[in-house]
Amino acid sequence: RDKDNLPAIERLKNTLNFYFENKYDHYIGNRIQVVNGNISEDNLGLSIEDYTTLGRNITTVIHSAALVKHYGTFEEFERINIIGTKNIVKLCTDFDLKLIHISTISVSGNVLAEQANVKNNFTEDKYYNETNFYIGQNIENLYVNSKFRGEDIVLNAISKGLRAYIMRMGNLTSRYSEGKFQQNHFENAFVNRLKSILQIGYAPEYLLDGYVEFTPIDYCGDAIIDLATHYDKDYSVFHLLNDNHVPMERLCKELEKIGIPIKIVSSEKFKEIVHNLLQDESRKEYLQGIMNDFNEDEELVYESNVKIESDFTKRFLQKINFEWPYIDTNYLKNYFKYLSDIGYFNVHVK
Repeated sequence: RDKDNLPAIERLKNTLNFYFENKYDHYIGNRIQVVNGNISEDNLGLSIEDYTTLGRNITTVIHSAALVKHYGTFEEFERINIIGTKNIVKLCTDFDLKLIHISTISVSGNVLAEQANVKNNFTEDKYYNETNFYIGQNIENLYVNSKFRGEDIVLNAISKGLRAYIMRMGNLTSRYSEGKFQQNHFENAFVNRLKSILQIGYAPEYLLDGYVEFTPIDYCGDAIIDLATHYDKDYSVFHLLNDNHVPMERLCKELEKIGIPIKIVSSEKFKEIVHNLLQDESRKEYLQGIMNDFNEDEELVYESNVKIESDFTKRFLQKINFEWPYIDTNYLKNYFKYLSDIGYFNVHVK
């Protein structure tokens, strides 16, 4: 769309150049056609003539447009994530197009990748796989609720004959190839958490039992395309997340290797450090990325009682020769170096 006095074509070109330099410039105007519309409006904000031309000249829609902020009004989330999805589904139904709907693992009630932990009223762990939709999980958060309802629209349309895949994304991280990350990195909850921990320089020992998920965005993009080109009407939902997890203990060792040491301290000592920071006007902003992650015992919670499973997706991907990468020292070095080079992390990576 046109925005901030910039025509749509310029905005697209700027985005392509940010991620790929001029690699795709020569496609603009031939393979890449810009359609200046709005998914939240009837007929995508296009004239009937343009809407029809669009529908008749494409085969597949990858629907990744979403409002992903962690605050806002219900009306905002509804307009883009619910009504927008409804309008995209209508386009695909009107012209018998295949739909790839990009969703989020957060619909499960496990929202750790995208925001603070939420309480689910489960007395024991629940497992959430590709066949699950509503299992009684907490979907009160406006963003999560709107993505859940978007999936509901797609699933209903599938039951009436729409050819579609829903792809739930995990914790999307920088490119495996060289560490480049999203333009709006400052809106990424995971990155903001890491920034806080790095600025504090300490982590509580109880976190060492956990792990971190890194799902490189370039691998994830490849997985989306690979799945989209192997459509099978018997399946509808996939979980795209790298299950080659990095245990917290290894992450700390890797960070030390690349020149970013994190001191592990007792729970009590960490509470003391946090209390001191809260009293220090010049440094209390260090806590910004983790402030919503504390429970009533003043401990950081990075465990959810909703456990995500992706065994089916993993087996499907293996059959079409796709495997998630191992997160090694080089990847972590590139990840932190990129965010350091653009001035977001105040660390020196070796």
